[in-house]
Amino acid sequence: MQRTFTSPRIIRCGAFEIDLKAFELRKRGLRLKLAEQPFQILAILLEKPGELITRDELRDRLWSGDTFVDFVISELIPNKKVVWKVRDCNLHWIEAKKEWNNTEVVFEISSENNKTTIDFTHLGLVPGVACYNDCDAGWTGHVTVSLVNFINEGKGQPE
Repeated sequence: MQRTFTSPRIIRCGAFEIDLKAFELRKRGLRLKLAEQPFQILAILLEKPGELITRDELRDRLWSGDTFVDFVISELIPNKKVVWKVRDCNLHWIEAKKEWNNTEVVFEISSENNKTTIDFTHLGLVPGVACYNDCDAGWTGHVTVSLVNFINEGKGQPE
């Protein structure tokens, strides 16, 4: 597919137009909804067309060392339930950097027919909070990829 650059801030690719300064993605002139973090990933990929962008490079660009979350285990029922309470955090990519403070991350564990199920809930992370879309996608990756890899291979991501 041919790519044309109409200005340093606008990139066209087929039916798509990406405005890097306005943080907008359009298809045939219609604006598409894209959360901030996926847009940042798209912009990073467009900086180096045709080149490999490593996971480490994406991580360093998207989540600087300024981000942290301090959890404490507030409830533990062995083989049934674990609750992490957020004591302090700094979510560098959003304005409300302490948005997770006093929220709880709940893992409920059950077994049936020789299979284990983990139900995951981040209490306080609801539509309408600043990081909902990015954090929902992040947690989905942690639970469905990293946790599964850790259980099966002994190594999750990030290490």
